[in-house]
Amino acid sequence: MNVKSIRLEVNPLAVGAGLAVGVGAAFAAVGLTIALATYLVFVALLIQLSVIDLAEHRLPNQLTLRAFLLASILLPVAALAPLEGTALGRAVLGAVASFAFHLLIHIVSPRGFGLGDVKLSPTIGAHLAFLSADALMRGILVSFVLNAVVVLGLMTAGRADRHTKVAFGPFMAAGAFVALYLHGAFA
Repeated sequence: MNVKSIRLEVNPLAVGAGLAVGVGAAFAAVGLTIALATYLVFVALLIQLSVIDLAEHRLPNQLTLRAFLLASILLPVAALAPLEGTALGRAVLGAVASFAFHLLIHIVSPRGFGLGDVKLSPTIGAHLAFLSADALMRGILVSFVLNAVVVLGLMTAGRADRHTKVAFGPFMAAGAFVALYLHGAFA
């Protein structure tokens, strides 16, 4: 079986646009609160990881671990922001649930879903669940829907087949950004 990968050179303007979208989504989600600093760090790390994943099809342990450690430090500080209920408890449960879900997918299909994506999932899960359980579910759902749309488009255009590897990290980031924005839009 010949497996091909879609690797992309990342345009600096696209990176800037992604960063602007992420920052806007973070602001929409938490406003001008102490939590904004936490979410700006989160956005910057997701953009950095997306660029690497698009170019190299990997999410480096060093960065996924750094992202999780920063979330572990910054989200408790962000819990001081005037958000409802038990945001920190939701964040912990969201991290565990997201990790378990993505690990299950990796176990079922290790060649179709990378371990780097699994290691990134608790960081995204914690940040989205900190806001709400709905934000977590939206982020996960949107990441898979966007991935499916792009892969089907690539297959229709003849640029991919069912064995082609497509980086999933950028879709996780996009799903997170959409969930952040929607949380702010419907809060």
